[in-house]
Amino acid sequence: MTGRMMTENLKRIARQMGIVAAVAGLLAAGPCALAARRPQAPQAPGEAKRFATTDEMKQAQREREEEQREREEEIRDREQEKKEEEQDRAERLQELYDDGREALDDGQYGVAAKKFAELYQLKGPQSDAALYWLAYAENKQGKRAAALAAIADLKKSYQQSRWAKDWSVNKSRCGER
Repeated sequence: MTGRMMTENLKRIARQMGIVAAVAGLLAAGPCALAARRPQAPQAPGEAKRFATTDEMKQAQREREEEQREREEEIRDREQEKKEEEQDRAERLQELYDDGREALDDGQYGVAAKKFAELYQLKGPQSDAALYWLAYAENKQGKRAAALAAIADLKKSYQQSRWAKDWSVNKSRCGER
């Protein structure tokens, strides 16, 4: 054999042995090694952009949903605050009325007149009663003009009120005719 033929034979044997060794190594590694070593096909530029855009869209949707939840929570908080303010106001009005009635019962007509005047100024649901009792307290203090002014306001502003009707029946309380 010539040198050249020997070289050719050695190359052929090396190739065969290399292929055999490679196949043996792959068989020993198992099917997972084949899948892990398989090169991925290159993605088209638009495909990568599409995935990024989808992720961005999902993120934007999550952000919009979070903003909507925050707005709804703010609305609930404002509604709750409004309810609490209304409740506080109602309690304050009732407290003024109760304090005024208690002052009348104790003969403290000046204190009662102040409570009922304040209650009337707040224009709550008991404003007509406040005017009635204000007139009563003013009359008890001998302030007939102030009492008559309160009654005139009661009759003018609350014509259908039971308090206005009650005063009309008992006009003699402060000398009204």
